[in-house]
Amino acid sequence: MSTGSMLITMALAANAADEWLRTSMEAGVHVRFRVVRTAALTIALVSCGSVGPGLKTKDPLFQAMRETLDTYASTPITRSMIASLSNSELDSRVWLRLSRRFSVSDPRILRRLPPTMRAYLSTRLFEWEVGNGGIVQYLWNYPNLAFLEVVGGGYGILGMQIQQRTVDNRILPAARHEAKRLRSMSHFVDAYSIHALTELDALVEAHDDVRVAFIRSHPDSFVG
Repeated sequence: MSTGSMLITMALAANAADEWLRTSMEAGVHVRFRVVRTAALTIALVSCGSVGPGLKTKDPLFQAMRETLDTYASTPITRSMIASLSNSELDSRVWLRLSRRFSVSDPRILRRLPPTMRAYLSTRLFEWEVGNGGIVQYLWNYPNLAFLEVVGGGYGILGMQIQQRTVDNRILPAARHEAKRLRSMSHFVDAYSIHALTELDALVEAHDDVRVAFIRSHPDSFVG
């Protein structure tokens, strides 16, 4: 699993922790936020193979969080869920479900998906990667520039022409120009010296609400 995918999994785990914490507090169960969030992130690291077997994963809190993430990924999305879940939970469930069903690490697979799924998966992955570590991180984890081509098209499918032009006319040309230089670097941190890429980070914003609205307006595309 790439660093970016691992971080996305960790972010989703944190989101699941927030939901679990909120539900527990409403039920009168008092737990410490920091403990729950730490448990969630640690479970994410375990699932990514980033911590060793010595971790005590039999703790009930760890088991509960692991089960939450597994449930999100294995439970089919229904029209009822699309209509009733909160934006954040729907987004998490759809992401985990689709990324379990389809590989997001192969642009050829993304291109074969229905346009609605392709638009959701490609732009969400792009924004979360860039939001975490900038365009450099995205290109380091997904160096095949076919990914960016899919992202630009994905924004077009979402009706976000400004973002599509930003990717197609600004980010993709810069990525092509700096691709050889980026590949020549032996350490990820060194890549942040490529200012032609880092200066473009400010052009990328999160549009989770737009994607969730897109899911709700195209429910049949995401059911299953």
